[in-house]
Amino acid sequence: MEIFVETLEKALKFSFEETHIWAQYGLTFHAAGNPSRKSMSTIKEGARHSKRPASLLLMKAQEEFLRGWIAEGLKTVKEAKGEGGHKLMQKVWLYEGIGEFLMSFSQSTNRMKMNHLTNSLNALQK
Repeated sequence: MEIFVETLEKALKFSFEETHIWAQYGLTFHAAGNPSRKSMSTIKEGARHSKRPASLLLMKAQEEFLRGWIAEGLKTVKEAKGEGGHKLMQKVWLYEGIGEFLMSFSQSTNRMKMNHLTNSLNALQK
């Protein structure tokens, strides 16, 4: 993995605005399996440069869910929902359902838990 990271870091020095290089750089961190601030900021930057950023935003949401940042992950999923085309909407609803389900565990009252579980079920049934 190190050689990929080095190569893509050098490529970014010469082609900073190239979307595919940012996306590949973020995918390299994602494939390594160790979510970090650098990987998430790289994916976010790639999404900023991309014409169709929904897939990169969903990858960022997945890393936020893995780190336990459920609220941030749900924000990212909602951002992807606004950016996504019809091809990715099923994946967006899946991530929204997963995020709402995870959010239900952090709630202290049964009413809030049920609200998040209902939102999760609604998203998964779309």
